[in-house]
Amino acid sequence: MDARTVSQAASELASLRRLTLQQALVALGAALAAGPAALLGTSLALALGAGAAFEAILALATSGRRRAIIASLAVCREAYLLPDVQRHGAALTTMKSRRALARSIAAILRGASGSRLGVDLVDRVTWQAPALAALAHALAEPENVVEPTAMAACMQLLTDGRASPLLNPALPRTELERVLRRIHAGISPRRQPDAPAPVSDRPQAA
Repeated sequence: MDARTVSQAASELASLRRLTLQQALVALGAALAAGPAALLGTSLALALGAGAAFEAILALATSGRRRAIIASLAVCREAYLLPDVQRHGAALTTMKSRRALARSIAAILRGASGSRLGVDLVDRVTWQAPALAALAHALAEPENVVEPTAMAACMQLLTDGRASPLLNPALPRTELERVLRRIHAGISPRRQPDAPAPVSDRPQAA
C-alpha cells in the first residue's frame, strides 16, 4: 500500500463518517418531528416515523461499511498512519480480543474433529490443524506480543467469507499456509528488560 492509496482511504473514511452523521441527524430530526406531527394527522406522523427508521437503517449500513473498510486496511502496516486504523488495531490487540480469537480457533478445531463443519472447511482445518492450534496457544499467552496487523489478518481469516482462504474454498489452499505464516510472524515473546549489572563487593581503588 503506497502513500496515495492511504490518502484515498483516508478521504473515503472521512466521507463515510460525514455521511453517517448526516443520516443519523436526519433520522433524529424526523423522529423528533413525528411527535408534534401526530397532532396534525396520523398519516404525517407515520410518514415521519418511517422516514426516521429508513434513515437510521442507512446510517447503520454506512457505519458498517466504514468499519469493514477499516478492518480490511488493518492488515496493512502502512495504513496505521490513519487514526481510525490505529484505534482499530489497538482494540484488536487487547488480551480480551486475543483470548476471544483463541477460543474461536479452538472451536473450529473441535468442529472439524466432530465433522460439524462443511467438507471444504474440514479439509483445510485438518490440513493446517497444528498451525491453527499453535496460533490459538500463542494468542492466549500473555507473555507474547501480537502485532495489530497479525490480529487483523487473524480476524479476517476467521470471519471474512470472501477474503479468507480458510472459509473460501475458491481460494488456493496454499494461500491459507501463507496467511498463517504471516500471522505467526507477527507474534513474538515479550522482550524482558536487561538485567542490571552485578555490583562488585570489592572496594574501589583510591
